[in-house]
Amino acid sequence: MVRQGQRELDFQGGQVTFGGEYGDWWLRARLKPLRLTDGVVTLEAGPTSLESRYAYTADAHHFTQHDLLRLDRVSWSQPDLELDGSELVYRSRMQLDDSELLIDGELNLGQLMAADQVLLTGGATAQFSRVDAEALRTLLRRLREEVMQVHRQTPRELIERLEPELKALLQDSPRLDVTAVALDSPMLGLSAQGEGALIFDPRRLDELSVARLDDPAEQARWRSRLDGDFVWREVPTVVALWLGLPLDTRELAVDVVRGKVRVNGRPLPPLWR
Repeated sequence: MVRQGQRELDFQGGQVTFGGEYGDWWLRARLKPLRLTDGVVTLEAGPTSLESRYAYTADAHHFTQHDLLRLDRVSWSQPDLELDGSELVYRSRMQLDDSELLIDGELNLGQLMAADQVLLTGGATAQFSRVDAEALRTLLRRLREEVMQVHRQTPRELIERLEPELKALLQDSPRLDVTAVALDSPMLGLSAQGEGALIFDPRRLDELSVARLDDPAEQARWRSRLDGDFVWREVPTVVALWLGLPLDTRELAVDVVRGKVRVNGRPLPPLWR
């Protein structure tokens, strides 16, 4: 039990085992439930299991990592809201080759309940690609060097020192492909079926700053580098109404151009008024 002011963490421990040989290692973790309380708000999660396998070449020049994370139960409680989720599963495959870092992920939500009804169920798959491989190896090498330094740095100082290496990761125009989304909310009578892609424009990286990303103006500059498109099929009537579209709209074409979002050719209206 750990306490800090109104916050309280109750973690019952777990078991971690690992094994393998040079170039091929595996890990299994079984964690008992934990509970985090902050005043009247409580988060409970677990039991949790993780299975991971990591295969690599000399100096991790190339590697492949497979992960399977299972969360048997998660709940969120506050005076005006109770949420309970079960059987959350995340699978991922991360691979570094000569040219890029590639991450494939699949999320299955199981069931998220509210007021004894199914609020959300379903899942999604995605792929993140075109992260420059040599830039990543350089960044990892620089990180090891910085860790060995005697002088301790703040996170911001460290980011400032590594800014060239961090921005170099983006030089091949990273891409996020949401290959499938299938979500249903029986409680709200809504569903989402679709796919899409989002691409980063790496031109003139010298105009961007990683260290200043807490500044709204800098965030806007980063958003202006995003382009992409998404399709939402079988759109519920209430969503079309919410977006100010004809009530017989059954498909949304969402376009992102330099960070600006348009839906079926129209600017995205304010979602909260």
